[in-house]
Amino acid sequence: MIYLLLSYVIGQIFYHHLYTACFLFLTLTCSMVFKKYPIPFYILIVFVSILGYNVESYMLKEYNSQQHPQINSPSPISIKMNIDFNSLPLIKNNQYTANITSNHNHFILSSYNLKRMYRPNASFILNYSCTVEGKIKPSSIKGAPAYFTIKTLQTAQCFKRKPNLMNRIEYYKNIATERIMNSNIHGKRTIIALITGQTQFLDHNYREIIRSLGISHLYAISGTHVGIFTFLLNNLLKRMPIPRFIVKLFLLIILPVFLVFTGYSPSAERAVFMTMLGLVFSKWLHIASLHLLLVTYLLLSLFEPQLHYHIGFQFSFTICFLLIFLQKCYIHLSFIKVLFITSFLSTIGTLAISYHHLNEFQWLGLITNVFFIPLYCTLILPFAFCTVLFSVMAPQLLFLFEAPFYILFHLEQCLIFIFNPMTAIHFFIPHAGEVGYFIFVVFMFILMLLCKYNRYFLALSMMFVLIYMSSIFMTHHVNRMTVIDVGQGDSILFESQNGKKLMIDTGGKNERLKAFNSTYNISEKRILPLFKKRGIRTIDYIVLTHDHQDHIGELKHLVDAIKIKQIIINPNKFDKEKLKAIIQLSNERDIKVQSYLNQHQIQLGEFTFKFYNTDIQNSDDPNEHSIVTLASFNNIDTLLMGDATELNEKQLLSKYSLPTIELLKVGHHGSKTSSSEKFLKTIHPKVALISSGQNNVYHLPHPEILKRLNSLDIKAYNTSKNSHISIIFQDNHYFITNEK
Repeated sequence: MIYLLLSYVIGQIFYHHLYTACFLFLTLTCSMVFKKYPIPFYILIVFVSILGYNVESYMLKEYNSQQHPQINSPSPISIKMNIDFNSLPLIKNNQYTANITSNHNHFILSSYNLKRMYRPNASFILNYSCTVEGKIKPSSIKGAPAYFTIKTLQTAQCFKRKPNLMNRIEYYKNIATERIMNSNIHGKRTIIALITGQTQFLDHNYREIIRSLGISHLYAISGTHVGIFTFLLNNLLKRMPIPRFIVKLFLLIILPVFLVFTGYSPSAERAVFMTMLGLVFSKWLHIASLHLLLVTYLLLSLFEPQLHYHIGFQFSFTICFLLIFLQKCYIHLSFIKVLFITSFLSTIGTLAISYHHLNEFQWLGLITNVFFIPLYCTLILPFAFCTVLFSVMAPQLLFLFEAPFYILFHLEQCLIFIFNPMTAIHFFIPHAGEVGYFIFVVFMFILMLLCKYNRYFLALSMMFVLIYMSSIFMTHHVNRMTVIDVGQGDSILFESQNGKKLMIDTGGKNERLKAFNSTYNISEKRILPLFKKRGIRTIDYIVLTHDHQDHIGELKHLVDAIKIKQIIINPNKFDKEKLKAIIQLSNERDIKVQSYLNQHQIQLGEFTFKFYNTDIQNSDDPNEHSIVTLASFNNIDTLLMGDATELNEKQLLSKYSLPTIELLKVGHHGSKTSSSEKFLKTIHPKVALISSGQNNVYHLPHPEILKRLNSLDIKAYNTSKNSHISIIFQDNHYFITNEK
């Protein structure tokens, strides 16, 4: 039976990872040969694998066809929808968000127009649906809910509905959330996140800390939560004069309720369905845990094929599979040893997933889990379950939990204080496509075999050697320029074949928009994932063209994440406070800061960079003090204008004799203040590169500029449509690709 289940799963993997599936199928076949299975069984295994592949292909196509047509639309348009709230609205950093459902599709409702947004309470959410108009924007994470952005929500837009069972369960979740949030319990946002799965209630910085510490899995509703919940409930019911089959029946009823209450996280679905299958069939059949896991996996993948793209789904099933498969290695050991070994097995078992999704090895969890798991599993989570129960049944007694949580969360803060300095150590894993994924799967298999025979030290050593070697040999140095998609800002990266890097601007949130979504970290979401993918740990030069926030705002985040050797600025008209902050940051991190006037040319492998002084002396506009850069590779010249205006363009043409320009990084995001017709006709580039945010409030690039480029037969690329724009240079030619 186990071979049939595994062969079906391998067939599904064929659809996503061909090389890996071939390796796993070969391994399965070798195991069958070793156990001397008959020839007909091999034919059956092949048939089941083909079945798995075809079912996966069909189900994903069917799922995509059933999605709302606007989710995959390249240019969102306003549409009207009837929506049901699934969670209480949350206002953080001047942004209104809530989980909603419309026609069985899940969305994240979003708005920045707080004055025109009604905040429904739990009772209103239970009894009303609303009709709203807005725009759908797909999530950048595959399989995650799309965003539905609206400008207004008033009670007049809502109408009565008849609540169903699901609505009533969600009502109790929302009631618990309301009452806990109104209490004086220390760490109340953490309690809500732990038990209801609503991690959006957590502070952004706190979320970053727990992710860096490798303990974010404790906040994903998973087998740990289901196990503690079932254990508490089972032990309570066992002490009552209730027949055993009634206890089982009650658990079978309450577990789906728990699943709805916690928001259907993939890891919770896995744990709940496994527990329910075990309760149903344990009396009649001796079903191994591995069989239960695989049957659960098959059922979920049939009904929710999109979960295959969910990182939590992949982590949950892979870790669970390995812990069950290798349980004989640790089940007889002491509690502390079990903690370390299970943490180690979880780490090596998810190397390929971390490579595929994160391009980073999260090593710190090996240590932190030994301390945080006992704290959470034995104290914080049981108390949190009781808190939620009391918030629904006896909210007047919530004060009883104030003292225990004050002590527990201060203890947690002490542990965070101890381990937080270690988060500065990063191990990036460069992207090497499917071959890289295959290599990590093969090494995972080898490390698992070593663990099976209790060779843990050798496995640990090999794992770190693998990570170190992958960072060296999987890093592919090419001569490349990348216009990074940083939204409404500028950031251009140059990489040379000798491994040197130069960056022009860092991107950042514009001062006018800083109040909105101020926790959104452009470096974390856009720049660092690209750096991790390419194995970039050091930037030799950062050129800050001028002092506007959308060009320098991410410097602090980059300095925290990678090594920067030198910063080049134009000190003329640079804001004094910003310059002071840059110098202070540079002194702390041993970064050299100098004026571009003292650095006329930089050689970066085969690239040569020249800086042009086009300052408009009496101007108070920082844009008119932008550093203009010429990047030359053999006979291919690229002109990068920063936010230079038409006045700077005139100065540039009058002061300097420019070579033939092949590529132009258009000034000021395609604004009318730049890219004059005379300037474009004079330099006449073949390609124009524009950095702008999708649906930005400035409506850039301006239609007039796009029309002008088109009339001059200049091919335009825009980050808002093309995402990261990469230009790879080879000898005397180049080619342009888009990258997400």
